[in-house]
Amino acid sequence: SWVGERGHIGAAYRFFGNDYGIPGGFVGAHPTGVDIEMTRHVVKGDAQLRNIGPFAVLDGSASHTRYNHKELEPGGILGTEYGLFTTAGEVKGRHGPVGFLTGGTVGVRAQFERFGFGGGLATPDARRWTLSAYAHEEIDLDDWTLEAGARWDHVRADVLDEDADASIGNVRDRNFNAFSGSLGALRRFDGGWSVGASLAQAFRAPDISELFSEGPHLASYSFEVGNPDLDTEVGTGVDLFVRLQRHRVSAELTAFGNDVDGYLFPRATGEISPRTQLPIFQYTGADARLVGLEGGIDWAWTDRIAFDGTVSWVRGTLRDSDEPLPFIPPLNGRLGVRYDTPGWFAGTEARFASSQDRLGEFETATDGYVVLGLSAGLRSTLAGRLHSVTLRLDNLTDEAYRNHLSRTKEIMPEAGRGVSLVYRLLF
Repeated sequence: SWVGERGHIGAAYRFFGNDYGIPGGFVGAHPTGVDIEMTRHVVKGDAQLRNIGPFAVLDGSASHTRYNHKELEPGGILGTEYGLFTTAGEVKGRHGPVGFLTGGTVGVRAQFERFGFGGGLATPDARRWTLSAYAHEEIDLDDWTLEAGARWDHVRADVLDEDADASIGNVRDRNFNAFSGSLGALRRFDGGWSVGASLAQAFRAPDISELFSEGPHLASYSFEVGNPDLDTEVGTGVDLFVRLQRHRVSAELTAFGNDVDGYLFPRATGEISPRTQLPIFQYTGADARLVGLEGGIDWAWTDRIAFDGTVSWVRGTLRDSDEPLPFIPPLNGRLGVRYDTPGWFAGTEARFASSQDRLGEFETATDGYVVLGLSAGLRSTLAGRLHSVTLRLDNLTDEAYRNHLSRTKEIMPEAGRGVSLVYRLLF
């Protein structure tokens, strides 16, 4: 990056490669398992200018991502392949006081994606364009803060080869347009307390896999079938929250309720693909209601000892039939304690979840669990840079547990006891 008095401009490159495998020997798997090769290249650019015309700050960013995923059977035979090229750009300006407005942000974003599929995937190659414009404004009135936001989105999904008689339906180009908006209010009280509420309408267009998928996904132990007739997902939600912010304690509790028209989710059909012996999941849209609670607390007991915790609960229901929505997590959370000094640190945590027996169609119940972890590390400043080394032990008791949101829970539990060593350099 280059940093000047009125802003900065910079670029970054990131690479991630992962070679791993999926075991075999069970129904729906390759007899001897498969190897997976995954790579991701990301190039980013970022710039910021201050005091430009009506804007106190003007931000611009652009990125290009190249992702490739291959599943290789024994002998190096290609089973399935998935590739994604994404190019995106965004410009947003933040302004100061204008009339009765205290401040706000306006911006535009554009994104282009190109999808490629091969091997055992019959999903057609496709492209998707997304264009959006948005604005967010604030008004401060002593102990009150009022907020309003608006967003317009246009999404176009193009298949390279249309097929009106495809096995999943009429595979053709699709266009989606929608307007979203939100209103919010925050009231501050003495002692660090505040309460607030928001009302929002949100929009999501179906992605390429939800529209056009047709093929096996061994990593998720499923044969996914898209639905080219899916419509947009539009939700109307209310959030109510209370916060506490003091010198040693910060906490928040939120209650929410959302009515979603056309909620998009993969529905288990109860059928098995005759070709792969994998369970078939069909993407569908249905009206749903989700209500829940979530909370968190961070308490610095002393200058070096701190406690933290989170908890969340949600209940999902299909509105037309009053039946449970599938893939809803059980009550879950985390508790932790840490000891922190300038030169070293240590901590322990417990992740927990209750059982989930409120099930959607063809779902199976999961038991509750508690998973323990430990971590410790050293940090030091060398040559003007902060260095840290962290040793982490996960699932200390080697608990056999299953994540209710995982489709592979039918055939295997989550990871057992594990250890990791991480070195980090901050600059």
